[in-house]
Amino acid sequence: MKNKLNIFFISLLVLQFSCSKSDTISFKVSTNYLDGKPYLSKTKTFKNLDTKVDISFFKKQFSKFYGIPNELIHENLKNQEITEWGFKEKPKKLFENLSETFMYDSEGRLIEYKYSSCTICSQMPWGYKLLYNKNNDVIEQQIYDLKQDISANQNGLIITYKFKDEIDTKIKLTYDNNRNIIKFEKIGKKGLEELIELVK
Repeated sequence: MKNKLNIFFISLLVLQFSCSKSDTISFKVSTNYLDGKPYLSKTKTFKNLDTKVDISFFKKQFSKFYGIPNELIHENLKNQEITEWGFKEKPKKLFENLSETFMYDSEGRLIEYKYSSCTICSQMPWGYKLLYNKNNDVIEQQIYDLKQDISANQNGLIITYKFKDEIDTKIKLTYDNNRNIIKFEKIGKKGLEELIELVK
């Protein structure tokens, strides 16, 4: 009887251990210098808790995808461009107010975002474009900034912002068959800057 109890408790411990292993996921995080040379590599482990590994997960756990809203698809906003102004009491003009512009495609997916900044804002103007796969999962984020175009006429200096044709940074995402992100690649002008990859 004692032997049977021992076997039972050992089996229970083994089962508990195996379950605890399946409840965690690990990612290898590798960062490079701007010239592409390796800088740091570490592993981060999380309790899975049946959480989908999507953009929201990366925003929370890795502080990635700054400026991307939690909801990317709005069927009621198909083919629309929405501009939100930061200060309601100020004129809706550049340099006097800041704005965020969201552009949606024919399926209601957010495909582009622009941040205008303002004269008292600490952050420079920037924006991004989003590319999707057939499952409506984001597979690439193309990040760009704005440059100043300064010209003069009889009334003085005129400063406008124009988008750079060149993308500064690309974020590429790879998914598994269950639509979980298994690879995050941040690619700058000189190559790979950061890689976050599921440890198999």
